[in-house]
Amino acid sequence: MIFLVLAILCSSSLSIIMKFSSKRKPNLLAMNFFIFVSATLFSILLVIKQVVTDPEWLPVLLSEFGQAAVTPFTFALLMGLINAVLYTVAFYVLQVSVARNGTAMTYTFNKLGIIIPAVLSVLLFHEKPKLSQGSGVLIAFLAISLIYFKKEENSAITLKAALLGTFLLGGFSTFTSKIYQVYGAERYENLFILFTYLFALIISGVFMLVKDRRIKCSDVIFGLMAGIPSQLVTLLVLLALTSIPAFVVFPLNSAGAILVINIINLIFFKEKLTIRQFIAIGLIISAIILMNI
Repeated sequence: MIFLVLAILCSSSLSIIMKFSSKRKPNLLAMNFFIFVSATLFSILLVIKQVVTDPEWLPVLLSEFGQAAVTPFTFALLMGLINAVLYTVAFYVLQVSVARNGTAMTYTFNKLGIIIPAVLSVLLFHEKPKLSQGSGVLIAFLAISLIYFKKEENSAITLKAALLGTFLLGGFSTFTSKIYQVYGAERYENLFILFTYLFALIISGVFMLVKDRRIKCSDVIFGLMAGIPSQLVTLLVLLALTSIPAFVVFPLNSAGAILVINIINLIFFKEKLTIRQFIAIGLIISAIILMNI
């Protein structure tokens, strides 16, 4: 249970870091670059650990080089590249949304992105949803309509496009991981994660050099700080799954993070949410739990 609690706290800490960084008007491209620097270094450590603990891993990997066919290694490389593009754009949009829409609604919508892989898994992998999961999807769409299609005075939301972007990009990046889970080799899962952050590092670095090379000390500090929890969440969830069933881990991780983030938001950041938005958050938490039962 301790790993699940730590995963929730890491997800929450990422939102806090993003919120504090937004107050300093960061160079988002530079900050993202250092986020991926931190996450890539952590991913390299995981791969090194696997090489040490699994003596056959590296020889099997090397034996795949030079083969004409698509190998598990090249599949991990390709999916890592696709995921990296989604991650690069997702982190940028996430930061824009935090600055314009606040942490509460941004991360609530980001966690709600889980309905995208849920729906696509039914359509593409012919998974049969339970009644509770179908109900969760319907409730999620109701929550989205409450926020997105209703204009309210005194709302903290000022850029709905960014809010929708966090939802879509979060969902599609999760679905990329789902595709790898279905077709990829479990043995190369750490490589898939490494390629994701390494390619994201390269892409964000290129954009930073072309668009805006100005780097402040706060960009480096907040970037490196944010990269650690973004990578740790994945590891902690995997550790939690070793002792807790998946149908408990995933809904509690998402719903718990939303609750903690909103509590922190109310106490420390004083972001004002309307009654409609509070209702939507409650519906989203219910939807996430139902989709994972």
